Parts: sequence; C-alpha cells; structure tokens
Amino acid sequence: QGAIDAYRQALKLDPALPGAHLHLAVLMLEHSTDPNAWRQALDELDAELKINPNNPEAEYEIGEAYRKHGEAEHSIAAFRRALGANPDFVEARVALAKAYRQQGKKQEAVSTLEPARQAAPENAAVRFLLVQLYRDLGRSADAEREQQAFKRLQGTPSGTPRSNPH
Repeated sequence: QGAIDAYRQALKLDPALPGAHLHLAVLMLEHSTDPNAWRQALDELDAELKINPNNPEAEYEIGEAYRKHGEAEHSIAAFRRALGANPDFVEARVALAKAYRQQGKKQEAVSTLEPARQAAPENAAVRFLLVQLYRDLGRSADAEREQQAFKRLQGTPSGTPRSNPH
C-alpha cells in the first residue's frame, strides 16, 4: 500500500509524469485487496495512454486486467493494440495466443505465437505453448520439435527455471 500511496502522491504533483500511471496500475492490479481495484487500474492505464498513446506495456496490462476478469474480447483487443505498438512484444504475443486458444481459435494462436519463437528462441513459455497448440492441431512432428526445444531450455537462465527444492 505504501508504494501505491507514493505513486498517487507523485501524480498529484505531476499528473503527466510518464510511466507513473502505468506503474500505479500494475501495483493496484498485483497488490490491492479492493475488488474494484482492477477498474481503478484501468482508469490509470487510460491516463497513461493519454500521455503516451503508443505504450505497448499499458495496452498489455489492460489486456491482462480484462483477461483475469473474464472479458476475453476486451483483452484480445488490448493485446492486439500492444502488438500494433510493438510487434516484438513477446509477452503480448503469448497472452494473445492464450486468449485465442481459449476461444478455440488455435490456428490464429499459432500464427500469433510463431513470430515470438523467432524473436525469442530461448523463451520456454513460447515453446511450451507451441507444444500445446501443435498438439491441439494434430501437428505431431511440430509438437515434438518444440517439446525437444522446451526440454533443452528447462533449467537454463533464459528458460523456465527448475523449481527450487528448498
């Protein structure tokens, strides 16, 4: 709560402070116990977009907020805007691919995700989701290739870390 209050205070001093609305929104989404905090966070993200209209991170966070609250169409639109601002935004590609998969749009999910594999070949989350999507589509050879790549990445610093036994 202290960090949230600090950002609110900073925004009172300078409402156009670049990045401040975004960071406040992320804190609200992650730490607030208020059930309406996500709506307030969306207002902060909208304020951020008024300052920086092509902020892919703000669009991504809007998409995540909507996704977490079951509003798939709004989340998909926000993830698309994030990718419009930054086509190499891997996390937005993963999120959009997951949203498409949940809607049964598996080929769209693959088409969204394959460029992320090219941009971030060491990203284990991309590889793992591609395994799932290729299996969904009956593309066994592609799924096996991605499964092998995913296994190679497990435990590497840039891949998915192994669980801590402690």
